[in-house]
Amino acid sequence: MSLEERNELFKTYIETNVAPILVEDGSVEIFPNPIVIPAECDSSLLSGHYQDSNYLPPAWYQELITKKDIEYNYLIIEDITNISKDEQLKFVELLKHRKISSFVLPDNTVIIVLAKTVNKDLINSEIYSLVAHI
Repeated sequence: MSLEERNELFKTYIETNVAPILVEDGSVEIFPNPIVIPAECDSSLLSGHYQDSNYLPPAWYQELITKKDIEYNYLIIEDITNISKDEQLKFVELLKHRKISSFVLPDNTVIIVLAKTVNKDLINSEIYSLVAHI
């Protein structure tokens, strides 16, 4: 596939937003105003928390919902292959259901998963089944 064809396919995936997009050898810098979650993050960053008697989403989610008026809101999981295949499973709920805990992602949120290299030895098969690989 040529670079032009790859870019066109990538654009189509963003516009339709039907699945998270796995980008090999991509960079955070190509996305305008992204919200970045490092793959190495603690799993507590992927769930809500109690503050007094209120159940609140993580800070990155709060930032995400404040950007709901823009066309595309990029949520990037950075360097998924930097963690073990077992640890990658902490992202299943986010990738499969587009939510964390009871907090659903805004419709304009495009989930991008970045990986330095994509192969069966580095990406968990369940994670791979949930993404469109570009």
